[in-house]
Amino acid sequence: MASRPKQIEAAQKILRGVVALSSFSEIREKQWRGVSKSLEKVAVLTPAQAAEWLAAFDGELWTAAQVAEYQASIAEKTKALEEQPMRGTGQDFLMLPYYLTEELATMVLAGEDLDRDALLQKLCYHASKLTLRNASEASKAMLLVLANWRAVCKMSPQDQYQFYVNKKPLVTKYLSSALAGGQALPGLPMSWQELPKDLLSANFPMGKPAVLAASIASESFQTAFSSCQAIHIGIVVLCTPCTPALSWH
Repeated sequence: MASRPKQIEAAQKILRGVVALSSFSEIREKQWRGVSKSLEKVAVLTPAQAAEWLAAFDGELWTAAQVAEYQASIAEKTKALEEQPMRGTGQDFLMLPYYLTEELATMVLAGEDLDRDALLQKLCYHASKLTLRNASEASKAMLLVLANWRAVCKMSPQDQYQFYVNKKPLVTKYLSSALAGGQALPGLPMSWQELPKDLLSANFPMGKPAVLAASIASESFQTAFSSCQAIHIGIVVLCTPCTPALSWH
């Protein structure tokens, strides 16, 4: 099991004390070599360990190249969740933000006084009506992000991962109690127009899902949209999401 990132913490303590010196760049390079060697000794990291190592890293003290190298190294060493891959086992419902009813869309964007567990239950029921039976880990994370996206955006990376671990049983419970009949889809289509007509008419009285284009374009919602993957694997680097270009009209 990997130890705490003590080498990183020690190196950064030194750098904070010499940041004003003209020799800072040389000292930083020396400390970076030590950090790199400590990383080489680590074979694999669990998701929780990866979150700890990345949270300990102060990107403002290092060069952009060093930050990128560190993040890439942690990602490579993160132990894969073989029993629960991001895509593979279970249905892929990562497109759920594009399949909300007007009521759910309004609740997702509501203020912090809304009962988020109640919203999570409604989202699970809605997903079940769209044939979600055996949700992938990423799909469970997406349900949690949609129900709590304002809070998720404010959490530290480690808190995001712990939030996912703590709340996942509730998602499983709500999905189990909301099981509906019908043939299950392997995943939601990239475009709502590709949804089977019977599901479209049964779940969207207006003929199509709610329009969330303005919200999805916002920085906060895009962060929440991509966070589902980061929460699932425990990695704190939230990459810029690649939001599919869908036609909403």
